[in-house]
Amino acid sequence: LICEKTFISKTKQNYTYDSRPRYVAVADFNNDNHLDLAIVNSFAANIVILLGDGNGTFSRQYTNWVNDESAPYWIGVGDFNNDMLLDIAVANYDSHDIDILRGYGNGTFSIEFTLGLGSSRPMLLTVGNFNEDNILDIAVASNGTLDLTILIGSGDGSFEIQTNYYLGHDSMPYSIDVADLNYDNKTDIMIVDYGTSNLIILFATGNGEFSIERYSTGDNSYPCSVALGDFNRDHFIDAAVVYTTTHKIGIFQGSENGTFQATEQFLIGSSFSRKFIGAGNLHIDSTLDLIVADSGTNSVIVYEGSGDGTFVVKANHSTGVNSNPYSFAVGVFDHDSKSDVVVANYGINSILVLRSYTISLTATITSWTPDPELQPISMVVCDINNDQNPDIVVTDESLNSVFSFLGQSDGTFKIQVALSTRGLESGPYLIVVGDFNNDRYADIVINLFSTNKLLLYAGRRNDSFVKEYVLTVGENWILCSMINGDFNGDGNLDIVVANEDDGYLAILLGNGNGTFTGPFYSAPIFSYQISIYAADFNADNVLDLAIASSDTYTLVISLGSGNGNFEDPTFLSPENYYSANFAIGNFDTDTILDIVATIPEILAIGVFLGKVNGTFETMTIYYASTDSIPQYIVLGDFNKDTKIDIAVLIPDIPSIVVFYGTGAGTFPKNNTLNLGDGYDSKSMAAGDFNNDGETDIVTANTGSNDLSLLLLQYKPDFINEITYLQGSGAHPSAVTVGHFNNDLQMDIVVANSGTNEVRILMDYNGSTFMKTATYSTGENSHPQQVVVADFNKDSQLDIAVVNSWSNTLKVFLISNNGTTANSTEYYTGSKSSPNSLAVGDFNKDGWTDIVVANKESNNIGIFLGYDYPTFNSQIIRIEQHNSYTTYVVVGDFNGDSQWDIAVTCFKKNSVSVFLGLGNGTFESEISNPLPKSSYPTAMVVGDFNNDNQSDIVVVNSRGKTISVLLGYGNGTFATDISKSTGKSSPVFIAMGDFNKDNKLDIAVAFQKDDNVGVF
Repeated sequence: LICEKTFISKTKQNYTYDSRPRYVAVADFNNDNHLDLAIVNSFAANIVILLGDGNGTFSRQYTNWVNDESAPYWIGVGDFNNDMLLDIAVANYDSHDIDILRGYGNGTFSIEFTLGLGSSRPMLLTVGNFNEDNILDIAVASNGTLDLTILIGSGDGSFEIQTNYYLGHDSMPYSIDVADLNYDNKTDIMIVDYGTSNLIILFATGNGEFSIERYSTGDNSYPCSVALGDFNRDHFIDAAVVYTTTHKIGIFQGSENGTFQATEQFLIGSSFSRKFIGAGNLHIDSTLDLIVADSGTNSVIVYEGSGDGTFVVKANHSTGVNSNPYSFAVGVFDHDSKSDVVVANYGINSILVLRSYTISLTATITSWTPDPELQPISMVVCDINNDQNPDIVVTDESLNSVFSFLGQSDGTFKIQVALSTRGLESGPYLIVVGDFNNDRYADIVINLFSTNKLLLYAGRRNDSFVKEYVLTVGENWILCSMINGDFNGDGNLDIVVANEDDGYLAILLGNGNGTFTGPFYSAPIFSYQISIYAADFNADNVLDLAIASSDTYTLVISLGSGNGNFEDPTFLSPENYYSANFAIGNFDTDTILDIVATIPEILAIGVFLGKVNGTFETMTIYYASTDSIPQYIVLGDFNKDTKIDIAVLIPDIPSIVVFYGTGAGTFPKNNTLNLGDGYDSKSMAAGDFNNDGETDIVTANTGSNDLSLLLLQYKPDFINEITYLQGSGAHPSAVTVGHFNNDLQMDIVVANSGTNEVRILMDYNGSTFMKTATYSTGENSHPQQVVVADFNKDSQLDIAVVNSWSNTLKVFLISNNGTTANSTEYYTGSKSSPNSLAVGDFNKDGWTDIVVANKESNNIGIFLGYDYPTFNSQIIRIEQHNSYTTYVVVGDFNGDSQWDIAVTCFKKNSVSVFLGLGNGTFESEISNPLPKSSYPTAMVVGDFNNDNQSDIVVVNSRGKTISVLLGYGNGTFATDISKSTGKSSPVFIAMGDFNKDNKLDIAVAFQKDDNVGVF
C-alpha cells in the first residue's frame, strides 16, 4: 500500500482584465435618493453601475454587457420609456450603433433596443427633448461620418433617425452639451470641434430641427472639451472651452439672444495632452468653479471662480501615475451640498472619487541633525546674521554645545560651527538672543544647566560668536526660565531670570555695551518652577511679565513700572488647572494683548482675552486632544486670513493641532498635523523658512535626536479619495499583506508593473480601501515581486521590490503609518532581469537580508543587511547555463535552524536548493528534477504531510501540473508527486488552511483562464 499526499480541486473564481474606462455618468439609478455611477469601460465592453451609499462610498456593483466588439465610448441617462425609471443610451464606437439599456430601478439594466448608424463611429451623445413632445431624444456626434444625428424618441424606449447635420470637412467632435442657450424654452446643443477649432452651436427650432452657428476658438487651438454654466452671475449661460495647443481655457460669455463673446483666456499648464473640463460648486456659494482633468499631468486641477467670469487655480490633485484621466462627472455623493468629482482613469483602469474639497493645512516634513547624539533642549528662531532669513539656535546640554542653523530662504539651513561649553561645570540649557551691545549683530546668552550662571557670546560680522564673560545670579540658584526685553525704557536689552526653587526673579539691566547692572531681585511669587514671558498687557508702552507656575496652578500678570521694577502680581485663575506653557498675541480687534496657555490636566488650551487695564476675561477652553497632553504653543497666521492662529504641540501622539482664529478672540475650527513616531519634541518655534509668505514650524526632538522642519501650506484640495478598480491596466504583478498603519487591520501591498509603482491599500471598510499610498519604482522599471519586512528595526514594516526592466532591487523604508517612505535602489547586474525575492537573516546578525532570483543572468543575488540599513551583495550562480531562475523561497530544509534557499529553474525543469551556513554563505547547489517540460514558475514552502519537515509545492505552467516535493529533513527531497491541473496553466501559488481542518491547502492562479483554483 502506497500512501500519497493529494490535493482536491474545490473552487474557481473568475477575474477581469483591462477595461479602459472612458466616461462616467452620475444619476440615482435605484431611487434611494443617493447618487450612483455608470461607468463606460470601452475595452471590457460593459457598463458598470456602482450604487452609492449616501456617504460618498459605493458598495454594490452591477455589470451590464454590450457586444464584445462594440467599444462603448459614451453614455447618456434618461427615462426613455416613460416608466419613471432611468435608462441608459450607449454610443458604441466600433459597432457603429446605439444601445438602449432599460433600467429596472434597482441598479440593473438589460439591452432593450439597438439602432445601427451605418459606418458612423459614434463618439459622443447627449439627451434632451428636441422636438417638444415631452419625450426624450438623443443627439449623437460621430467622427466617421462627420455629422450630428438626431434620434427622436418614441416613448417606448425605441428611437428613429430624424436628421443628420454635417459638421464640416476635417471636423472631429470631442465634447457635447445641451442647454437652452437663447432662452426660447427649447433645448440647444453645443459641440466642441477639435478638428476645425470651432465651437458649434445648434439652435433648436422646436420640431427636432436646428440651425447651426460657429465660433472660432483660434487657428489650430484644437479645443477638446466644454463646460456650460453662468460663470459671471449675469443669469446667462456661458461656455468654458479647453484648448489643447495653446494650453488655455477660453471663456465665451453668453447673452440673452444666444450669442457668445470670447473674453477671458487663462493658462492651464504646458502639456499638449487631452483635457476634460466641467463645472461645479466646490464652496457652497453662488459662484461656479471649473475643474479640469489633464491626461498629460495625470491630475485634476481646480480653478475657483471669482463670480465675474475669471478664475484662479487653487488645487492640483494627482490622479495617479500613468492614470491618464479621460473624463469626469460632478455630483454630491455625501449630501453635504458640496460638489464631488468622479474621474475615469483610462490608463490604470480605475474610477477615482474625490470628495470634501476643503482648505486645509498640510506639511512637508524634513528632519536633520548635526550630531546623531543630539538632545536639543531650548530653541530660538531669530535672524542672527542679518540676511532677512530666519535662523535657528539650539542648546544641547549633553553635547555641551550651542548649534546655529542659518536659514537659506528655501527651507534649507547651513549648520554653523557650534559654541562649546566643554570644560565648564555643565552644558547649555536656557537661551535668549538679542543685540545686547548695540552693534547691530545678534548676541547669544545661555544658562548652564542646573546652575546660576549666564554666558554671553557676542556676535561678529562673519556669523561667529566670541564668549565675553560669565554672569552669576542668586546664591545656589537653579534657573528655570529666562527672557529678554527693554524693561526700563532706556533702549537697551535687559534680562529677567527665574529661580526654580523659591520663585524669585532676578533682573539684569543692560548697559548697551554687552554688560549689565544688577542683578536686582523681586519678591517671590511662587514656590516652584515657573515660566515667564514679556509683553505690554496694559498698552502703556512698558513691558510687563506673564508668569506661570506648575505648582500653584496659577497664571499671574506683573505690570512693569518702566524702571526695571514690577508691581505686585494680579492672579488669573484658570479654574485650578496649572498652565505649563503659553504664548501672547492679539486675538481680537481691540489692540490689547491676549494670552493662550496649555492646560495639561484637561488636555486643552485656555484663551484669556486682555482688557485695557492689564486684566483678563475668564478663560475659554479649547480641547486639543482626547487622550494626550498639549505641551508647547506657537502663534502664526497659518491659513493666510491675516488673523492669529494657535499651534499646539502634542508630543505623545505626536502631532500639532492648529486652532484657527476668527479675529474675534474665538478659535472654533482646528486642523491636526501628524508628525510620525519618535519625535518626543522638547521645543517648538515658528517662522517663514522658505520665503513663501506662509508660517512654518520647527520642532526640536529628543526622541529622534534631530530637528524637524514643517514647511506649511494652507491650500484647498480634496481630502477624501477612494479608488474603484475597473480592470488591471496597472498590470499588478505581485501582492502581499502586512500591518502598516497600526489599526490592527491587515493592509495590502500591490506591485503594479504597468504603472511602475508599489501601492499600499489601507483602511478596508467592507467594500473598498479608504486610504492608499503609492510609491514609484522608477520609470520603465516593471516591478515583478514584492515582500514586506522591518529592514531598519523601527517596528514599522518596510517594502522591498525587484524591477525586471531596470535590473534593480528597491527598498522602501516606510514611516508615518504607511503614508511616507524613503527609498534606496540596489543594482542586480546588467541584463539580470530580477523576477523574485525573499527575506531571511542569513548571517544571524539580527538584520533582515534579501535573496533575489535573477531570471536572465542565471544566478541568485544575496543582499546582506547591516547598519541602517544598507545591503552588501554577493552572487551565487546556477550550475546549468540558461536555467532561467523564476522564483525564490527560503526555509530550513535540513533542520539546522539556518535559513536555506530554494529557487525554481524554469528551463532546467528543476528546483535548486542552497543550504545556509549561518554566516551569509551557502553550500553547493542541490538540484531536484521535475518532469520534463514542466517549466516551473512559482512555489511555496510548508509542512504538507505533518512530519515536521519542510516540503515544497511547485506550479508548472507548461506541464499544467502541481509538483509536491516532500522533504527528508536533510536538505533533500523525495521524487515529486504531480497532480494535473487539466487544460489550465498554473502560474502562481499561495497556501493556507482555507477550510479550518488543520491541514495546509493551496490556492493556484491559472493564466489565460482568469481564475483561481483552491486545492
